[in-house]
Amino acid sequence: MENPGVRWGVYLGIASIATALIFYIISPKMLFTVNSYVGMVITIAMLVMACKETKEDLGGFASFGQMCQPAFIAFAIGSIISVAFTYVLMNIIDTGLQDIQREISIEAVEKMSGFLGEEGVEAAIEEIENSNPMSITKSGMGLAVSLIIGALVSSIIAAIMKK
Repeated sequence: MENPGVRWGVYLGIASIATALIFYIISPKMLFTVNSYVGMVITIAMLVMACKETKEDLGGFASFGQMCQPAFIAFAIGSIISVAFTYVLMNIIDTGLQDIQREISIEAVEKMSGFLGEEGVEAAIEEIENSNPMSITKSGMGLAVSLIIGALVSSIIAAIMKK
């Protein structure tokens, strides 16, 4: 793999799987709470490394575009691997994780009751209870949103690291 974005994207995907498995083994609930914060730190570190390696390959000077491309490629590959693993984990390996995710989502909605009102909370809870949080459609939509956020994060990292 000569492209730093591809290499660091694969590393990011592997790191995402490893951290998910660690938190799953410790406590499945941590998979939906702590793992997201740890994943954010790992993601930023891997994107920085992809940019750093690209800049070194270019002799220490790189434009915004030259920095943005490997960062976004790494983010996209890592996200695809992570979403695919999470889909398999929650729909094939341990379907009970869906109940844990629903429980966490319901708790979050209940904490927002002041913003949503009583009817809004009841409607949101009913929707959560009657849906698969990791269906193909929701996984795809989550990946799409993640890629949009990834483009923003990649742009910020590229702007910081360009020279």
